[in-house]
Amino acid sequence: MSGIGCQRVIAAEKMGYESAPFTEAGLIVMEESTIHEGLVREKLRNAGIEVLEAGVCQQCLDEFKESRGRIGFHVEYKTPLIRAIGHLDGKILYEGQEYVWENKALGRFTWDGFKKTEFDENIGYANQIGMYLKATGFPGAIYTVKSRDTGQILIYSIGNIPEGLMKQLSKIKGTTLGHIAVPDIQPALDKLNWVELCIQDDTLPEGEYELGSKECRWCNYKFLCIRGEEEKEPDEVVDVDIVTAAMIYKEAYQAKQKAESEIEENKLILLRHAIDNKTPKYKVPGFVNVSYSGVKTKKVVDTKLLKELVSEEICDKVIKNSRPWDDIRITVSRK
Repeated sequence: MSGIGCQRVIAAEKMGYESAPFTEAGLIVMEESTIHEGLVREKLRNAGIEVLEAGVCQQCLDEFKESRGRIGFHVEYKTPLIRAIGHLDGKILYEGQEYVWENKALGRFTWDGFKKTEFDENIGYANQIGMYLKATGFPGAIYTVKSRDTGQILIYSIGNIPEGLMKQLSKIKGTTLGHIAVPDIQPALDKLNWVELCIQDDTLPEGEYELGSKECRWCNYKFLCIRGEEEKEPDEVVDVDIVTAAMIYKEAYQAKQKAESEIEENKLILLRHAIDNKTPKYKVPGFVNVSYSGVKTKKVVDTKLLKELVSEEICDKVIKNSRPWDDIRITVSRK
């Protein structure tokens, strides 16, 4: 569940593809991350914050016979189609309530980039925390991002974090505090459901990132994405109209991501007012009308189970194709 990740990698793992062995450099990075996680944990404890840790996940060790990468508190999120497994770096216990604690240790330039773009350019990290909160039911999380070079730490509160806990965190030297709303995990769930459908068809979905990108740097499945010699590289287009359209698309896409983050953050504030004040319907003149109808769920069809229970003929009658659409995928350049 760590960052949800590339859909091709998720499918490869579930379909039993054997990954490439960890490189020596990859093992060093994992070891360094563990060391820096311990340093941040110690700073939190020195500030009077109670941090719980779990060590190697015995449940995963018993089930998968593998401990590497399976360290921390075991959490799962299940739907009729998926079973997502993750491990919390730790839990923070404050006044009898547990909160998710997750830590990232980044190199200087990556850390500087994260400080500028935060979770807007690191959707995987946001998805990870969103899934952890959904799986645990905890009211909030503390997300720490440490620079391996300077020792500076970005501390983000996510969801509902008590003011007293934030005051304790603010006393840690070399830290910068921030806040984000609980991330919307529906896009991540949609991705996982799509992966499951691909697996049922015995098909690997496309990789989500360009080879050589930071997301692919430490991937042990990137050999599945290496293009054959016969595959043509994409053409470079310099037509003025197309370049203008691409530029507008990129700017609008980035503005949309920022707007969605602000919408979710302020939506939570409006929701809390409706719940806490027991006013399911209210309006802010000239701005918004709010109508809260309680917690709802959606029903989904487990197509895999359906195929096991009834004949193929009945399945064909029940499962209908959608209207056709133009299948186009546009990836925004990070440059």
